Amino acid sequence: MKALSSLAAHLSVQGYDLVVIGSFYGLDAFQRKYGVPLNDGTGKWSITAAWQSGLSNGANVGEIIGEYSHVYNEQRTNELTINHRTHVCWYSS
Repeated sequence: MKALSSLAAHLSVQGYDLVVIGSFYGLDAFQRKYGVPLNDGTGKWSITAAWQSGLSNGANVGEIIGEYSHVYNEQRTNELTINHRTHVCWYSS
């Protein structure tokens, strides 16, 4: 039960990261640094679909690996980690 409550708390907070990465695609500075220029004569830039897919899926994979490793280490040491305590304090405020 402890593992499930820890996993639920982290998924709800860490899920925010998955939303934020999508916001970067629309930023001009991000588009100019990592994108390609459009050929429509407007001078605008765009992030390619391959990069958008890779960044989004990379965030998902990192999320899953991080959550499983956190729960495994928490069960192994039989104590709450600092990260989990921070999330609990954040929820209670």
